[in-house]
Amino acid sequence: MWPRRTVGLSAPSRWCCWPECRRCLPLFRPLVSRLVRRRVAQDVSPVLDGIHWKLLATGWGLFTLGWWLVASSFWAASVALPGDVRPAYARLADLPRLLVAASLAVVLGFVSLLPGGVGVRELVIYGILAPAPHFGPLRALALAVVVRLIWLAAELLLAVPLYLLPCHPAASNVSQDELATHDRKHEESGG
Repeated sequence: MWPRRTVGLSAPSRWCCWPECRRCLPLFRPLVSRLVRRRVAQDVSPVLDGIHWKLLATGWGLFTLGWWLVASSFWAASVALPGDVRPAYARLADLPRLLVAASLAVVLGFVSLLPGGVGVRELVIYGILAPAPHFGPLRALALAVVVRLIWLAAELLLAVPLYLLPCHPAASNVSQDELATHDRKHEESGG
């Protein structure tokens, strides 16, 4: 039942990029051109010409793989928690439910506009996992907190070293006068 719901939840978001929908890509280019023209003085048509079905299919494939990796990390955390006596391979049946819990928690946490979706992500995870037979309220809450801490640690382990990297030399060669001139030109062009 959960795999069908998972696919059902993702189907509306993929409708616009599905290969059988030939009319979407021609609508995409003029729409983006019009939206970008208001903000950027450059012509974006060369960039948009590079967008084709193969690129969209690759993007959707990588996007789907990314969500499954998030669900896999969620599953690994659930296997590490005590309280479930099933072997790890039997817990694979929980993967679709964990995928839905993780993806909805991240998306609704983002939409909530709270910093880091604090509280919202945990509430969504708890709401989806607490009624499940092998989780229960206590284990669902523990998993929500543990996953929050693991994901926060992973983000910090990646963000801190990247923050400490020196800026690209080309970016540091731009003077304040050049930035002010660019801003003036942008304002004069109606941006």
